[in-house]
Parts: sequence; structure tokens; C-alpha cells
Amino acid sequence: MSESVYDGHIHMADRPVNVPDFLDRIHSAGIDGGLVISIAPAGLPDAHGAVIPARERMIGVRDFCEKCGKNFYPCFWIDVLEKDAVEQVKMAKEMGMRALKIICSHHYPSAGLPVYKEALKYDLPILFHSGILWDGLDSGKYNRPCEFECMLEVPGIRFSLAHISWPWTDECIALFGKLRNGGGTFNKKVDFFIDDCPGTPDIYRKDVFRKFALLGYDLSDSLIFGVDTNVHTYNAPWAKYTLEFDRKTFAELNDEVQNFKGYFLEESFDNQGLPRPDQNQVFRNSVSRNLLRFLGEKI
Repeated sequence: MSESVYDGHIHMADRPVNVPDFLDRIHSAGIDGGLVISIAPAGLPDAHGAVIPARERMIGVRDFCEKCGKNFYPCFWIDVLEKDAVEQVKMAKEMGMRALKIICSHHYPSAGLPVYKEALKYDLPILFHSGILWDGLDSGKYNRPCEFECMLEVPGIRFSLAHISWPWTDECIALFGKLRNGGGTFNKKVDFFIDDCPGTPDIYRKDVFRKFALLGYDLSDSLIFGVDTNVHTYNAPWAKYTLEFDRKTFAELNDEVQNFKGYFLEESFDNQGLPRPDQNQVFRNSVSRNLLRFLGEKI
């Protein structure tokens, strides 16, 4: 591929990181850069009891990305329930953050609407966790895809749901169709991305890509490849396996899409005189330009 390959879901580590070692690992998987998420806010299970101020966490991920080079982009993990969360959004923009990360482990997504509206003001896209959480908490109910219909209250926002919302992948597909259509008759346009990082098992992964394609829901500009590993022990074999799994899956899917007879696919493309999406191109975009589009880069 001529374009850079990106991992759209990389976590910072809560310990010193050997940057050359990390770069050797990620490059050995055929990946050139990606979105790096700061250490978690205090109070979330991922913070392991640590209390690190927001500014310090921003500096940590920003400096790490600067050491890695131009293809790495810092993302700030924010707790929307913190009293100064709205103010943290402005700080994130001033500190060079390129996106926000949110996990709704103890609240419904709608609780963060003031934060999302502030993020839109500063052109910061939002990466949400979606789907089951292996966190030891009663949290799955907060992370079902349809709970993110509240994003219709922030027209113009760019946001992504990670893990294709496993195990609620069908619900995620339906939400994508609704929001891509402007939320129905109300024309509240949002820019909804799918982060396909694992968590989603292979058999679901292949199935959900197929369903998107045969329903006529074009992921050409909306699917972002991710691995969901960390900078301290970047799992290059797992990243390489996932990259090749996706490449093969979309290649095999392409013939089926081009020959499939189905109402939604025909209405979406054939009856409008449009070519059916090339699934190989869907894959190529997912590992390259779509992360940049999510971040607001001109491509």
C-alpha cells in the first residue's frame, strides 16, 4: 500500500516506555502510526487506583507521540462526570490533543452531552467504547449501541464506536443505518465511524463486515482499523494477524457483494446508477485514510 497504515486504538502504559522498542514492534506488524490514548482518568477501573491530573495525562501522551513521529496522534481519555470535564475539553485542544476517548462504565452516554457539545466546538472527535466491558462492573447496559442515539443532539459531531459494539453488532449496524440517514426525518447529521478493534471475535468480525456490505451500508469512509493493545507491550503478532484477517475477509467478500441480489443493496447503489462499493477499497481505507478523516485531516 502506498498510504501509511494506522492502528486507530493504541493505549498508553502506566509505566516508562522504550520508544524505539515500541516502534520496532509496531513497524514489524506493517503499521506506520496510529491514535494513542492517554492513561485513564482516576475512578475508572483502567486507572488501577492511580490519580493523575488531566494536564499531566495530556502531556504524557502528547510527548510520547512527538517522540514517535508525525504518524502518531494523541487522544485524551476523559471522564465526562468530573466537575471540570467541559473545561478539560478546551485544555485538550490547547494541549494538542487530536481526539477524546470516553468509556461509559458508570453512566449512560447521554450524561456527557455538555462535553460532546464542547468537543464539537473545538473540532475534537470522540472515540467511545461500545459493547460489553470486561471490567467487573454492572456496565454493559450503558454501552449498547442504541444508547448513543443521543449523539443526534450534537449535529456535526464526528464520533466512533469501538469493538463494533460486540456482542450487539446487529444493533450497531442498525444504528449506523439510522444515523447515516440523518436520524430519520429530522436530518440531524452526525459523522459516525466504526472502530473495528478486537474484542470482537473473528466469527463475529467476518459476519458483521458481511452484513454491513450486503445491506448497502457503505463503510468506505467510516471504518477504522484498530488492535486495542498498548505501547508498553505492543502485540505485533496479534496486530499482524488482525490486519491479514481483515485483508482476506474483505477480499473474499468482494465477489459476493458484486453478485448479491438484495433489496437494500440494489436500492442503495444499482437503482441510483452507482457502482457497488469495492470491498478491497473498504479495507484499504480502514487501515489508512479513515483515521485521518476522523481526526479532521484534509485527505
